[in-house]
Amino acid sequence: MSFDESLLPPEAAAYIERHVAPPFPIIERLEREIRAEGQPAVGRQTGGTLRAIALAHRAERILEVGTNVGYSALWLCAGLAPKGAFEGIELDQALAQRAGANLHEAVGKRAQVHQGAALDVLPRLPAGQYDLIFLDAVKSEYPKYLDHALRLLRPGGLVIADNMFWSGAAWDDTKQDPDTRGVREYTRRIFAEPRLVSTIVPVEDGLAVSVLK
Repeated sequence: MSFDESLLPPEAAAYIERHVAPPFPIIERLEREIRAEGQPAVGRQTGGTLRAIALAHRAERILEVGTNVGYSALWLCAGLAPKGAFEGIELDQALAQRAGANLHEAVGKRAQVHQGAALDVLPRLPAGQYDLIFLDAVKSEYPKYLDHALRLLRPGGLVIADNMFWSGAAWDDTKQDPDTRGVREYTRRIFAEPRLVSTIVPVEDGLAVSVLK
């Protein structure tokens, strides 16, 4: 699977995606590359949602954990405030370089990509400085990402996590692998955490949206 699957009927998903216009020309090229390579990525439904949330939130500083080639990052950057800045984190060096080049083509120096393991990079970032954090990396590490997000977000900031349905594994009790358990634990924690107001939006594979009070 190269793009997030939608739980909507295929006709409904295709109908939505026909109306979600890419904000940068490079996005259509990236979609072709992602399909050819089988790279994981959000779909246009999620991309459009991320852009709209960033715009509505007037996000000036966005952080993404798990940037890959920069596809979802481009949608987030399209929602940045005029003088806003984007930072991504990507473990794979080659993917980090591609993401950096793709982002530079679209938004120039407003975006940068940190190459390294998320749990190594996150502790080095400044506390209370981010308006929006998007999580889409190792699912077993989601609960630890949340710990960092609570430190890094400003009051009123958003943490958004992809793949909350995990292709249906989230509610399948026979699935007990580390990634599935990570998704379930993240879900439990965002609804139990008194500092957060959370919901899960049924877009593609499920987006958890949490606001830091």
